Amino acid sequence: MQGVSADIAVTGTLAASIYAVAAFAQLVVGRAIDKRSIKPVLIFVACGQPVFLFLMAVHSDFSLYAVSLLAMGFVFGQIPITDAVLSQYVPDQWRTKALSVKFLLNLVIGAAALITARYLLSAGTGFEPVMQALAISSCIVVGAAFLLPKRV
Repeated sequence: MQGVSADIAVTGTLAASIYAVAAFAQLVVGRAIDKRSIKPVLIFVACGQPVFLFLMAVHSDFSLYAVSLLAMGFVFGQIPITDAVLSQYVPDQWRTKALSVKFLLNLVIGAAALITARYLLSAGTGFEPVMQALAISSCIVVGAAFLLPKRV
């Protein structure tokens, strides 16, 4: 966002505002899965992720801010869906263990994403290939959403 800010504090504030606003997507999606079947909501949310992550790779400045807000909204919106699917299919006596494994996987995948981004950036690539790699990896979520049973 070179045309918006060269100050790290301003950039950090903009990023924090994106995360703070996008976190409210969890409330919207939570209400949606209370009223509808989970699978169509998950497919909608999952399909939005690669689209907006790819768009983040090609935008800059204020348009990057807007696209980032939408992308993070779709990413944050998936959080209540995965919890709802786990609570629907995992028996009560195993739910704590399943949610612990989910948490561990989130940490491992998050760390792997940081390592991948570091590798791409240290290889001399810029922001665009990192976002393209994230967009491509989010297509796996879309594929997995279509594999869920119809009754979800």
